[in-house]
Amino acid sequence: MRIVPLDSISTSQRQAWERLAACAVEPNPFFEADFATTAARELGSGGVGLLVLERNERWEGCMPVVLQKVLGYRATVSTWYHPYSFLGTPLVDRDRVDDFARALIDSVRKREHARLLAIRRIGDGPVLAALERAREDAEGKAVEIAFERSFQRPMLERRAEPDYLSGLKSRQRSELKRQRRRLAEALETEPTAVDRTDFGSAADAFLQLEASGWKGERGTALASRKESARMFRALCRTLGPSGRLQMRSLQAGNRVLAMTCDLIAGDALFGFKTAYDEALRRYSPGIQLQVENFAAFHERRERRLLDSCSEPDGGAMENLWPDRRRIVTVAFGRRGPVTALAGRVLNSANRTRRRSVEQSAPRDRS
Repeated sequence: MRIVPLDSISTSQRQAWERLAACAVEPNPFFEADFATTAARELGSGGVGLLVLERNERWEGCMPVVLQKVLGYRATVSTWYHPYSFLGTPLVDRDRVDDFARALIDSVRKREHARLLAIRRIGDGPVLAALERAREDAEGKAVEIAFERSFQRPMLERRAEPDYLSGLKSRQRSELKRQRRRLAEALETEPTAVDRTDFGSAADAFLQLEASGWKGERGTALASRKESARMFRALCRTLGPSGRLQMRSLQAGNRVLAMTCDLIAGDALFGFKTAYDEALRRYSPGIQLQVENFAAFHERRERRLLDSCSEPDGGAMENLWPDRRRIVTVAFGRRGPVTALAGRVLNSANRTRRRSVEQSAPRDRS
């Protein structure tokens, strides 16, 4: 396996990357060429490379990575993680999953790139299962897990009937209906969900809507930084017309009440960004739009799942989603005292981070 600098990808390599994404066993739009290169360009993320398994100029697996050094040593090669990437599953050819996993685990055993390999937020699916098989089969069980943590992320799996809200308590369903009635009464018109295909103006509307709320006040809205606003606009312009981005809004006439932006990859949708008009908070317009999105998801039969891409403990919105998928962060290392020490350091850092997040993270209760 080799690491290819992201800022020097050739045309033929980019084509190989795109072909791999089209036949990946697990879709991941955050690791596809258009998203990753746009994010790197606009966020100024230098030092990002692609860890690639290649055979006869055909890419069999890849993932964006960064190398972290400690005291001059190559300590960790880790999947690239930034504030706008919500899934770390490598892109792997559906016919080469075990080959990729064996090659990756073997690179850990040989310490080809660093002492540890960290994969952040990989979905619990075929790729993770193959990595575990490869680790168990490694010569002398030479590779061990230094660190592992996981959480259950809300998602939606296709059902035969559109009964995605059936798991809610009757009181909760009644409250949703009451809020919808009150919203219509307050606006003196019935809100409607609209598919946005005017991606340029829709991106501007989203940025304005998000910045008008608490994210704007705290400086975490996309529009709070020129770089992130440029990235969002560029993604909408690139992915929207090619059918890889879905934007929907809940509207009352020309007034936008809430918006969602989802990425499309393979047979799945991935929640990217949501925003709502906080002047209407009491009516939960963000949740009202998500209910409409569930219905739209069911109508589009080619979609198998909708991943919320939400953080753990995502507030009231989390209760709306009926299904869960396990998201794992795992670090592999060659068996020995260095890996054991690294594991203790990572676990301590994770406990500190979790306490900090629990104390300071705002809740989006749309």
